[in-house]
Amino acid sequence: LMVSHNTLAEEVVPDSEALRNAAQSLITAYSDHKFQEVLQQLRQTFSGHELRRNTRLLQLHHCADIFLQLGFSADEDGACRFQNAVNRRICEGDLELLRLVNAGRYLMQLEPMQSLVELGKAEDYFVRMAELHWDYDHTDLEFVLQHDAATCALLAELRASRQPRGGSVSLGTLKVWAHWERLGLPPSLRNCQQSELAVTPLHKPSMEEVFVHVMQNHPIVISGALDCKTFPPLSDFADLEYLRKRCRHRTVKVKGERCRDRHGRGLFLADPSIEMKFADYCTSLDEFQRSGQLPPFYLGKVSLGEMLPELKEDIDRAPSSPYELFGGCFGKPSGGVHTYLGCGKNTSSIHFDPAENLLYVVSGTKTLDLYPPSDADSLYPAKTPGCAFASVPPFVHPSNMPADYLDRWPLYCHARPTRVTLEKGDLLYLPIFWWHAVTGSAECNMILNWWCEMHPDKRMQCSEAEG
Repeated sequence: LMVSHNTLAEEVVPDSEALRNAAQSLITAYSDHKFQEVLQQLRQTFSGHELRRNTRLLQLHHCADIFLQLGFSADEDGACRFQNAVNRRICEGDLELLRLVNAGRYLMQLEPMQSLVELGKAEDYFVRMAELHWDYDHTDLEFVLQHDAATCALLAELRASRQPRGGSVSLGTLKVWAHWERLGLPPSLRNCQQSELAVTPLHKPSMEEVFVHVMQNHPIVISGALDCKTFPPLSDFADLEYLRKRCRHRTVKVKGERCRDRHGRGLFLADPSIEMKFADYCTSLDEFQRSGQLPPFYLGKVSLGEMLPELKEDIDRAPSSPYELFGGCFGKPSGGVHTYLGCGKNTSSIHFDPAENLLYVVSGTKTLDLYPPSDADSLYPAKTPGCAFASVPPFVHPSNMPADYLDRWPLYCHARPTRVTLEKGDLLYLPIFWWHAVTGSAECNMILNWWCEMHPDKRMQCSEAEG
């Protein structure tokens, strides 16, 4: 009913019944003819930012008593807390609350709130995404754009040089290629021979040995580089009680848009947006380990420096760390260390990161399907920014595609995934622009991530003429 939120100083999460009653009260308020008259006057008088600001003021005027009854303040902060509570309960499966919220949004002349909880199956999400983006991102550019002779010649040159599977250039694939150019991925690193797809294992390598593979943009799995003595977080962070006590008072953002695929994996397909106490999240993981009751949330892509600084302090105080050992293979770090902590086979869609990636397993296991950058034309890239997400569901082997998949994504049969499973203490170098899907173990699993720019020497492999 309101939009956006910041941080929660003290979490107040009313139960579903209280939120449904509040939503019904808002529907009654928004239905009043005087409210609608004022809303129409605002829409006729203002636009853009001014319209949004004045509409929020109108909403707050009518929401104040409702927020106070729920234990929230009667201001923007209260609106943020209310929205967070609504999102949280909907992600827990309250579709009646979602219906009421959208009834209120309709009266406010706002777009309905979408939730993946409605879909049930993850495959339905990918079908919907493919249908939504097909004309825009997946159709041959020659059929959707008006071209002059020069543009047609450029497309023909692209087809001849890149040789996309299927023989056509889609806008989604073109966006990925443009992303390569903007970040300076050398042409020699954009294609992989079949013999180069295997992930190389290295035991206690030197930084110089790792750098050879970084320069080749070739993934490697490093084992034995660190232990609990040289990197105490390897044992400390695997203990939920330690995490809870260390960061008890912290609030974190979690992912809440989950749906299950046909193999029972829970796919979280949106960025973190719901705020909750970190201690409460750890308790939900404890409950899963005791009863098998899966939490509807996933702590993913959380910056330790911003949200869990005590854990970042632990890493900084350690005698060594993955980044300290191998950070010299890369350019500037991007955003510091991040973490992903979940359970129950938490799974991501196929996507790429426009950065070099060091991924370290602290607890549980992680299984990844890795695809070289040049598989972009087989993965039906879609979504902004840069079409970094594939439309094809994850963890489906191209040689064993269900008939409906083959019908919808026929070029996926040309993709070349390599599957790798990482154990506790393993470190994966995931090269820039390599596509990947990730699934965690059934038990609690945690990883640490460092994203970095390319090393200047690697970027320099792109000659002036090639650039």
